[in-house]
Formats: sequence, C-alpha cells, structure tokens
Amino acid sequence: MKVLFFEPPPQKRIGGLNAATRGLEQALAGVGIKVQSDLPEENDGEVVAHFHGLWEPRFPALARELRNRKIPYVVSPHGMLEPWAWSHKWWKKWPYYYAIERPWLRRAGCLLATGSGEAHRLHEFFPKGRVDFLPLGLTGTVGPDYENARTGL
Repeated sequence: MKVLFFEPPPQKRIGGLNAATRGLEQALAGVGIKVQSDLPEENDGEVVAHFHGLWEPRFPALARELRNRKIPYVVSPHGMLEPWAWSHKWWKKWPYYYAIERPWLRRAGCLLATGSGEAHRLHEFFPKGRVDFLPLGLTGTVGPDYENARTGL
C-alpha cells in the first residue's frame, strides 16, 4: 500500500501542520506503508492520496487527476475551515471556497478532522459527506514556539 501526501509548500507549513504530517508519515512507515509525494505511473489499486490543508491552487487539479485515475483521496483540513481561520482574509476565502474548494472537497472519500469539535463543524459544511476524526498523535515534549512562528507573518 502507498499513501500519497500532498502538502502546502514548506514556507506555508508553519505551526503544527508539518509536525502533524511528519508524525503521521512516521506512524505509517512503522506499519509498513510507504508515503510518497508524487503520482505513481500506474494505479495498482493499492494507492490512496491524502491532502493536508486547504487553499492551495494546485490541490483541486491534483484531485481531478486522481479521480480520472481512479485513485481515492481524503482531505485533512487541519483546522483551515474553523471559525478562527475564516476570520483571516474572509473576504477572499468565501468566494474561493464556493467556487474552488467546496467542489473538490465534496468528492473526497472522507474528510479527516483532528478532533470531535472539528469533525462536528465539518459536518455542518458537508452534511452528506463522510467525516472521521484522526487525533494527531504528536509525540515529543516541545511546546509552541510563538516567536518563531510569527517571524513569517
């Protein structure tokens, strides 16, 4: 089995997004599941794609390519549809959400929330869609580094 990870570019992976995806990648490798970031030449039926985050212009096109190749995909919004996220540049996000994000998210096999609260809010956006929650399972003792996180703002 292979899992394709599609993530934002490194400069946009601030905060917990990178830690969450690296932790999941390590957990999958620990049970023998290969993670890669490029589309395989052929779909042998043992491939699933996992999108991490939203608002990436290349994601809807990748999702369309996956559907054409009959490769299922799931999406982890990582809180990017939460109320606090909408408060930042909402005037730009709402039109983009309705025109671009919502259609490809509706076609996802599942939306993965990081907790029950996010799962509930995702159900409000997609009442007919499948929403599961997958706790982050982060290990380590390092706390938030607010000062460095804000240097990119």
